[in-house]
Amino acid sequence: MIFLTATALGVTAVALRSVFSIVFICMMIIGAYGVAIALSSTAVPLMSLLLALAGYNFGVVGVVLGLLVLQRPHSTQPTL
Repeated sequence: MIFLTATALGVTAVALRSVFSIVFICMMIIGAYGVAIALSSTAVPLMSLLLALAGYNFGVVGVVLGLLVLQRPHSTQPTL
């Protein structure tokens, strides 16, 4: 669930088309993890942060690759 939520955040960050928003949302994910560490009485697993960052990057890269594929020039067959 963490991976899917982070992927959705990555997709929506790219939809804003702003480098600032992409970096800011990534910093918010790390900040939320830091708050969880500070307020939790038990240990917070590092794997959840890594999954969130991997999902975020997967969403961002997926959208960028999708846009590149859609903008690729189409070759047409010559007609006789």
